[in-house]
Amino acid sequence: MSLKNAIGFSFIFLAVYSIVIISSFTQGALFLLGLSPVLVIWLVFKTLKEPYSPTHTFEERFYEDYDYNRNQ
Repeated sequence: MSLKNAIGFSFIFLAVYSIVIISSFTQGALFLLGLSPVLVIWLVFKTLKEPYSPTHTFEERFYEDYDYNRNQ
């Protein structure tokens, strides 16, 4: 599973959790709350293992997603 799919799954999880909270389903909310640390650990793992390497150094650009040269 790619990082993009993992992020999408986490948003779906959050939406389901919000719906369960709004509907006052206490057991489901507690179950999803107990599952949430596993989801966070999984997302951190997927993010750190992503095979992306930046094209610029930190000294050249502060932000990788914006074409802004860092002030020297």
